[in-house]
Amino acid sequence: MKTKYEGINQLELNSQQITAIPSDIAVMKGLTQLRLEHNEIREIPEEIGFLTGLISLELWNNEIETIPSEIGLLTDLTSLGLSHNNIIDIPSEIGLLKNLTSLGLWGNAIATIPNEIGMLTSLTSLRLWSNVITAIPTEIRLLTDLRIVWVGENRINNIPSEIGLLTGLTSLGISENRLRGVPSEIGLLSGLISLELWDNQIKTFPTEIGLLTSLTSLDLVRNEITGIPTEIGLLTGLTNLDLSSNKLSTLPSELGLLTALEVLNLGGNEIESIPDQVYDLCTSVNCRGISVPLTPLFP
Repeated sequence: MKTKYEGINQLELNSQQITAIPSDIAVMKGLTQLRLEHNEIREIPEEIGFLTGLISLELWNNEIETIPSEIGLLTDLTSLGLSHNNIIDIPSEIGLLKNLTSLGLWGNAIATIPNEIGMLTSLTSLRLWSNVITAIPTEIRLLTDLRIVWVGENRINNIPSEIGLLTGLTSLGISENRLRGVPSEIGLLSGLISLELWDNQIKTFPTEIGLLTSLTSLDLVRNEITGIPTEIGLLTGLTNLDLSSNKLSTLPSELGLLTALEVLNLGGNEIESIPDQVYDLCTSVNCRGISVPLTPLFP
């Protein structure tokens, strides 16, 4: 017999000081959307696995510590949001969510991305910033539909070369990590619009940067970069370039080719002189960190 609850397909109870999801939520088999954000929930009951029609599950800003393995039964899910909880592990069963397009787990205490992440071949958005993740698994290469990857504020020390296979990426954020370099395969991301790598320990940048001709924003603030490749001049669509707080002493004249720039930040470096092409550019662009006393280099 059909219960009165089976006719409910959406349930939204945000900011209601709810402390638990009752196990008898299993009777609400018609649910397609469940939103219980900004509550005090500590646990997701295993009975969540009975809600096989769920398309969207949003439990942000709670006190959840674990994701039950039964999450893998929700194979119709397209959006899963569990950000700002106390989660430390992503179960391997996450890989069963073949229809998932958006996964948000930022603001937790997750240390490892399971290899099964590579099974989420429909994923377009992966947001895992502000955790304690130490590595990006090479299986990420299988997520060829990805458009957004944000894994800032972690402990990642290496970008796998397989990142170059994600040719649909438009936004890549790996700021506030422990990166020391950038693989040359970054140049394969020809559709990339925004690249954020600030607050790392990057010393050099590959010449393949010049292949990212769709870039409009490049943020490399607070690294240890000592030189910029001349290929930077090929990024003629850039509107924002932040190279502040690095270890630059010279600048390539090719920076002057970036005539679409709206903001160029070079503050916090040790630049003694600038090429005249860059000096001329700064007459029409908001250039920060270039003071008038600097002497342009004339040919």
